[in-house]
Amino acid sequence: MTESVETRIIRIVSRATLAPESAVRPETLLSSIAIGSLEQIECVLAVEEAFQVELDPQELWQSRTVKDLVDAVERAREKRPESPKYGTQGPK
Repeated sequence: MTESVETRIIRIVSRATLAPESAVRPETLLSSIAIGSLEQIECVLAVEEAFQVELDPQELWQSRTVKDLVDAVERAREKRPESPKYGTQGPK
């Protein structure tokens, strides 16, 4: 079964911040889980790699919650160019 975008991002944020996955919910404020600049960079790189997208830096600066990050990834996935190898949906 394929994991949802939300579940994968929660897992990535949890690993980067060393917070238990149960403490990371969509409504969780990123500031409440002690996500410092190094963890932010680690999260962004891991998310971009996991979803094969490039996140908009402006959107990242405005992200306050895990849900904001999920929304940014979903928008980036919609914007990515069509790939002959993967079609419009990208890798699964």
